[in-house]
Amino acid sequence: MVLRMRNRSIQSNVLLGSLAVFAILLGQPLRTSMAAQDAPAKAQQFDPHDLSGVWKAPVRVTSGREVAPMTPWGLERFNSNKPFNGVDKVRMVPLAESNDPMIVCDPLGFPRNLFYQIWHIKFLQLPKETVQLFEFGAVWREIWTDGRPLLTNVGQHGGPDPRWYGYSVGKWDGDTFVINTTGVDDRSWLDVYGDPHSVEMRVEERYTRLDHEHMRLFITIDDPKAYTKPFVALPKLIFTLADVELPEQMCVPSEALEYLKSVAAPADGKSSDKNGER
Repeated sequence: MVLRMRNRSIQSNVLLGSLAVFAILLGQPLRTSMAAQDAPAKAQQFDPHDLSGVWKAPVRVTSGREVAPMTPWGLERFNSNKPFNGVDKVRMVPLAESNDPMIVCDPLGFPRNLFYQIWHIKFLQLPKETVQLFEFGAVWREIWTDGRPLLTNVGQHGGPDPRWYGYSVGKWDGDTFVINTTGVDDRSWLDVYGDPHSVEMRVEERYTRLDHEHMRLFITIDDPKAYTKPFVALPKLIFTLADVELPEQMCVPSEALEYLKSVAAPADGKSSDKNGER
């Protein structure tokens, strides 16, 4: 037994000696060679000002209900909205009775499209603007980066009309891309709860690329007509870089109408005609 162990020891020493000689012949010390094998792969390099590509986010169907107290105007609008989803079971109504614009495939509007079914977004960075593409509804936004100021007269005499996704300008604040948006059509809801907003609402998005694979988003809403103070609607949302084509997810009016007629109305104990009217 002693002889066998001694032979194994001799064989191990010979093997280690051969490895050392081989490493020296290659111009690399054995210790360095072994350490290199154990070292973790270096993180991929990235440009923090490059947001291009397709990004995937976790599914969130609400703003998280992080709203500020409402003004009388905001509360009146809120009480007139009839949500069919959410955690507020007291205010929820059957789908057939809801006036959520999404049910009839009206545009989600902004920033609700950042809270509902966001899934994938894509950034296209051009010299004077950044274009943002959304999977849900095949929506696009133009974010102007040519130094123009944010509009202040949307919906007023002589000013442009409100738009479902508003008017946006962007700029870099260090390594964070900051987007400010206003002039959003007030027929849209902020979220599934029916939280309202006015045309005067101003939304700030802050996109920060954390590393090659991840990007963080903060959203702040300032709407003095509807809320008593600004609030952060998304405390933190992390996107992951996705090596995919931008998928398509559409709200099809004919399919929505058929769903209301054949599923929602019967579930509510009512019937609908072909126009969805009871």
